[in-house]
Amino acid sequence: MRSMIISILFFFFFLIETTININIGFIKPNLTLTLLILYSLLRGHREGTIIGLLIGFVIDVFYGAGIGINMMIYMHVGYIMGCLKKEFARESYGFITLMGLGIILFSVEKYILSYMFIDRINIWQYITNYTLMEVVLNSLLSLMIYPIIYMINENLEEKEYRKI
Repeated sequence: MRSMIISILFFFFFLIETTININIGFIKPNLTLTLLILYSLLRGHREGTIIGLLIGFVIDVFYGAGIGINMMIYMHVGYIMGCLKKEFARESYGFITLMGLGIILFSVEKYILSYMFIDRINIWQYITNYTLMEVVLNSLLSLMIYPIIYMINENLEEKEYRKI
């Protein structure tokens, strides 16, 4: 049941991200990354790694030059954010700080694995021009998305607890 609901959420976010051209400035919101970070913070590193692997695979299939780079980046972000689950109070809004950390981690890994050897973009220029704007945009979006994800997760955990 949980995997079906997460799959539906992922494909819904993926469809919104790919079909509706939402650009604020030159930054496009990364809804799938937002979902991965929030889900990893709520469920832990094991499920964050699996969801990251699957999200990265789908993104590689649709957009990647080859299969593996996005898969590895999303999987790593899911694992790291899931490891921070113990430091995260579910009911607080501290997830915004961790959301920013996850987006910075994602951007630095994306730069290292995708752009550093191909383009001659300076990493500081990349972080200041692109990453910081993406952190602000996705953090604001997570304020709207988190209550929905939190409610779904609580309902699923309650149903799982009743089964046991």
